[in-house]
Amino acid sequence: ETLHALHHDDRFDLVVVDTPPSRNALDFLDAPGVLSRFLDHKIFKLAMLPTRSGLKIFGAAAQPIFKAIGKVVGSDVLADSLAFFQAFSGMETGFRERADDVVALLRAQGTAFVVIASPRHDTITEAVWFAQQLRDQEVRLAAAIVNRLVPDFGELGDDVSVGGRGDRAVLVANVAELRAIREAELAALQPLIDLAGDAPVALLPLLDQDVHDLAALDRIGAELFP
Repeated sequence: ETLHALHHDDRFDLVVVDTPPSRNALDFLDAPGVLSRFLDHKIFKLAMLPTRSGLKIFGAAAQPIFKAIGKVVGSDVLADSLAFFQAFSGMETGFRERADDVVALLRAQGTAFVVIASPRHDTITEAVWFAQQLRDQEVRLAAAIVNRLVPDFGELGDDVSVGGRGDRAVLVANVAELRAIREAELAALQPLIDLAGDAPVALLPLLDQDVHDLAALDRIGAELFP
């Protein structure tokens, strides 16, 4: 409902939806369709019957079918449910139309989905699974972002030895370790790159400070769009 309202609000040029982790994000994608199927379900139509036939709550509860339901769920729950459906009567058409609009919006050419993950095997596996779900639902993956990748510190010269003692040797060993971590991260994210196909995959390095001001955002912008 909120996405529908914001999309049709002329004050905004762009709506960004930041979803929870990927498996919960599927609930967001499925929600409009779930609502439409619920409004078409025979149980919903049965529950709306008293409102359409003019029966009051207690009159409806006395009907045989609702008495049977009341024995299962309890009379109080049944009365509350019927009261809700009486209040809901007449609004279901608007809900269905907006749900259908959002389903079309999620698959529209102007809607872009960006999958964001960190370069760990478990999160990449989750991102690949989600990207595949998008493809199965015929939703376009516009881009993927891998965040907090160990930076590339360059090659070690031939004259540099990893062994030895002293501060310089410790630093050289540290660079070698960081390079090994980066290579492992690049290997872990390869399945996401393969699945993305023509969609760009941006690699954001681990920064030396948190992102909490415009300068840091500008730095990330330069990394995303070099």
